[in-house]
Order: sequence, then structure tokens, then C-alpha cells
Amino acid sequence: MAVNIRSCGGGGMSSRALLLVGLLVCSALARAQSRPSQPAPATENQSQKPLYTPEERFLGWPISPSDKQYAAIDGNHLHQYVEDLAAISHRYRDQGHQFWGRIDGPDSDAANQQWLLEKFLQAGLSNVHSQPLDLPPQWLPQSWAVTLRSGDKTLQVLTAQPTYGTPGTPAEGLDLEAVYAGLGSEADFAGRDVRGKAVFLFSIPLPSMLRHSAAIQGGVKRAVQKGAAAIFIVLTLPGNIRTQMYPQGTNVPTFSTGLDDGTAVRDLIGQAPPGQPPHVSIHLDVKTVPDLKTSTIWGELPGMTDENIMIIGHRDGYFEGGTDDASGVATMLGLAEYFAKIPKEQRRR
Repeated sequence: MAVNIRSCGGGGMSSRALLLVGLLVCSALARAQSRPSQPAPATENQSQKPLYTPEERFLGWPISPSDKQYAAIDGNHLHQYVEDLAAISHRYRDQGHQFWGRIDGPDSDAANQQWLLEKFLQAGLSNVHSQPLDLPPQWLPQSWAVTLRSGDKTLQVLTAQPTYGTPGTPAEGLDLEAVYAGLGSEADFAGRDVRGKAVFLFSIPLPSMLRHSAAIQGGVKRAVQKGAAAIFIVLTLPGNIRTQMYPQGTNVPTFSTGLDDGTAVRDLIGQAPPGQPPHVSIHLDVKTVPDLKTSTIWGELPGMTDENIMIIGHRDGYFEGGTDDASGVATMLGLAEYFAKIPKEQRRR
């Protein structure tokens, strides 16, 4: 399972229209993830028509009389934009990219740019632009693999995901003793020699992937200071979720992993016979690619005054990037479509 953990968020515009469309899109996203894999099979007494469609399970809110003008904003319609953007990510993944999503610079970015440009034109915006921007050299991991060996047992750590900006391994990879260091406190490191070893830390998630306990309370920093040759941050969210973490300030290969994988590693370390610690094999090929470009896509919807409202959503996202930020882009498009249908004389700004 690959998920970029973010929340359904909004921008800086205080507007009932923005609130309504954001709720509709976030609702559609949440409900889409609870769809059954297939409808119940029909019996002789049932027609072939499904008992319900997934869209019928989307949440809905009553619209107050003062907000009836916003009923034209259709969450199901906007959810299709989320699906379109996720499909761009999937195509890039299916081309064989292990580091995938709508990544700044590569092909998925170009496809994303063209898609949004066309949507702005279809919405009726004027002065639509694709404004090119030069990117600094981009960190782009090419491939990686993490395997733990303990006696005759082998564990593929499938949710291992390199943290952004982490260095790679030598071409031949690394073969390191695996050490469990709890939550990474001084007490957890006490009596453990981690120099030259792979350290596994459990970390409690805090709001956004920018914050987790191993970073906030210094566990990652301690592992570096005590000489760890690789670091694995096990995010303690239920299940086995893959996350893309931001830079962790390390100078050795650093990964996040899902809880199920991390627990399995911890148990193998704990069950290993004395004097026979598990070893972890790490291969991470990272390239820093220069001369890539991206673009800012923008357009205008004139109003009756020179007062401007700017509505912004970033196009990039790791994995499917559904809530961050396909839902934001869909919200932005929904507002553009809604206000483009209103006569200019009724658009104050």
C-alpha cells in the first residue's frame, strides 16, 4: 500500500464556495477508499444492476438557503479530476519508476502541466500561461531494495522508502548488522553499540510528515552522532503504510518503513540467537539530475474591480497524491468553473 499521508487542507481564501467544494472533494476521496472490490453476485431473483454504486455512498451535506447558488459545484465531477491526476502518477509508476508520483521535472510533471493547461482553457479562463521555471539539480532515486536476513529467515522490507535527499549506497550496496533502538531516546541507546550498523527506530507520527517523534525528540540525530551507517524510521501508523518523508538531516542512507515491516524486523532482531545478529542488505541508487524544468500554470478570470483574489494549488505529489494535492487542484478548478459561468458584471473581484 502506498500512501502519502496528508490531510485535506485548504488555501488562504475565506469563502463559502471554497469550503463547500473542499468538503465535497475530500468527502469523495474518503469514500472512494472504502469502495468494495466488487458488487455482490446476482442471484436468480436479482437483476444484474448493482445494489448501489460507489458514488451513492459519498457523504453529502444539506445546503442552506443562503448558499443555494453553490449547489452547482458537484463533488462527483471534481472527484474525476482527482482520478485523472492519480492516473498520471500511475502511468509514470507503470513505466518502471520506483520513485513515483507527479514529480517535479520528469515526464509525469510534463503530463500534469498539459492536463492543467487544458482544464484552465476549458473552464474559460483568459490569458492562460505555462510559465517555465528552471529547477536546481533534482534528487531522484532510481531504485532500491532492503532485505533482512536472520539465520534461515529472509524478510523483504517492501515499504522501505528513502527519505528525501538521503545519500545512496555504494554500487555493491551495504551489508550491515541490524540494531533495534526503540524510540531513539538516550535510554534506548544505552548499552547499544550502533557504530557502523543499521539502526531501526520506532517513531510516533505527529501532524504532517514534517513531524514525528524520532525527529522532534532527537532519535534520528542521536543515531547519526553514535555512528549509525544506515537509519530506518518505523512510522507507528496501523498497517504497513509507505510514506515519503522530507529530509531528516542525515548523512547516511535513511528510510521510512511501515509498522508491520518494522515490527517484523524488531521481532527478528529480538529472536536472533546470541552472537548471531540479523543483517540487513541495502541497495539504493540515487542520482542528482541537473537541467530539469517545471512550469507554473496560471490564468485569469477578470472581475469588475482591480481587486484580485489568487487561488493556488501545487501540482506535484508523491504516489497518487490524492489529498495532497489532487484535491486542492480539483478545488481550484471547481472554483474557476463556477465563477467563469457567472457574468463578469456579477464578479466583483
